[in-house]
Amino acid sequence: MKSWWQGAFTFFNVALSEEEQVLPLGAKVVTTLCKTITQPLLSVVFFDNYFTSFNLIQKLHANLGVKCIGTVRPNRLGGATLMADKNLMKKGHGAFDYSSAEGVIAVKWYDNKCVHLLSNACGIMPLSTVKRSSLIPAYNHHMGGIDLSDMLVHLYKTPAKSRRWYVPLFGYILDLCISNSWLVYKRDCSLLNKKPMPLKRFRLAVAHSLMQVNRSAPKVGRPSSCSPPPQKKRHTARPSQPQPDVRYDNCGHWPLHCDKRGRCNLCPKGVSRWKCQKCNKNHLSSAVLVNFYRSVIESILTSCITVWYGNSSVADRKALQRVVKTAQRITGTPLPSIEEVQRKRCLRRARNILKDSSHPANGLFNLLPSRRRFRSLRTRTSRLRNSFFPTAVSLLNLAPL
Repeated sequence: MKSWWQGAFTFFNVALSEEEQVLPLGAKVVTTLCKTITQPLLSVVFFDNYFTSFNLIQKLHANLGVKCIGTVRPNRLGGATLMADKNLMKKGHGAFDYSSAEGVIAVKWYDNKCVHLLSNACGIMPLSTVKRSSLIPAYNHHMGGIDLSDMLVHLYKTPAKSRRWYVPLFGYILDLCISNSWLVYKRDCSLLNKKPMPLKRFRLAVAHSLMQVNRSAPKVGRPSSCSPPPQKKRHTARPSQPQPDVRYDNCGHWPLHCDKRGRCNLCPKGVSRWKCQKCNKNHLSSAVLVNFYRSVIESILTSCITVWYGNSSVADRKALQRVVKTAQRITGTPLPSIEEVQRKRCLRRARNILKDSSHPANGLFNLLPSRRRFRSLRTRTSRLRNSFFPTAVSLLNLAPL
């Protein structure tokens, strides 16, 4: 926890009881911040000797249920009787003395000098390999969070100088959120046995994702006549791999055909003229290309195919199939032919008509006495024979029940 002291106006919007208003400044700050803890009974608060006192630890546990561990000044021990400094120093490094009262234990430990601690969260046992009680490792492990946070924030601090006091505060809040997110990311990587990226690269990844995620790709077209002539582009470094948040946001990732080939690990020849318009990478997966083909190209080629395909010429069918073969070669995956798409859609449409008894064409599908096949429609011309309803009846008779 970190707070800013603003004089008498620090607690102007905080509801404090009469008992809490009498507390010293440090105890009042700790009490106010501890009220924001969502699960106080499961929490332990650590603070240094500027805040710790015997009365504060008792009141926090009695009013909020929060347990505490912290270093304390000798005049705030609450009357605990401990060994004198000279006698403790004679026992050597690691020597300690303790005293407990009302659920709070006071410990004096000698390292380079005598250190006093108060706690109602843990006792002195078990002892570590170095001569010290269990309070010392717990305090050393959890303290220093503010110092670590300040160090991470100031490593790559957002430059926000202004006469308005809230502008630098806003920049600090952004840096603090990114630093805390990086710490959570490191913890998740350790659980997954993955190597985490450094803080600088993590900040760049967050900035890149926020700029491009859920945004459409830039428009591609010829420049207007009033625009200045394009300048010669210098050789730039190869673009880095887009962030996963940008790659998988399903927004604006359209294949774009280029005159210049680029390297692609997924293509059989290792190069491709197709790249992602948003990511600016030739490394397009087959799934993206197939989705583009199914949603754009195939939907145009097979629009109302149940109506016109039966009476189309052989040359027209071959021309349409060449488009499918070209798309199949680009995507590297097998695609359904035009004829297969026509058959599936005819069957689907015919079965929908059979289910709807109110459809005007429902009476054209009559079952034979065997109840296994439909009665074929009589046709005199090839144009009527190749239309939708006779073709649908033939397909229903060939389809498995």
